[in-house]
Amino acid sequence: MAFSFVLHKRALIGDLWIAFGTYTNTGGSTGGVIKTGLSKIWLLTTFPVGGAPTAQPYVNETFSSTEPILGSATVVTGANETGFWFALGEI
Repeated sequence: MAFSFVLHKRALIGDLWIAFGTYTNTGGSTGGVIKTGLSKIWLLTTFPVGGAPTAQPYVNETFSSTEPILGSATVVTGANETGFWFALGEI
């Protein structure tokens, strides 16, 4: 069971940074940790690709309107799912 991710790019948008990339599950894996390259994450979301997802992917972190999460986030996906992710935050 393996989860992997790739950070494709970070870019400044206004006063926040966007980071985005892809994720891949193999061997029955249902998620893992994405290290965004950001020090503070205000939003992280996933988009499965390649057919109908077996489960709705979600971020297993508690986001707040006043406190970001730090650096990395755990995502839960369907088994063997692949997709895209993006995050907004600060470096």
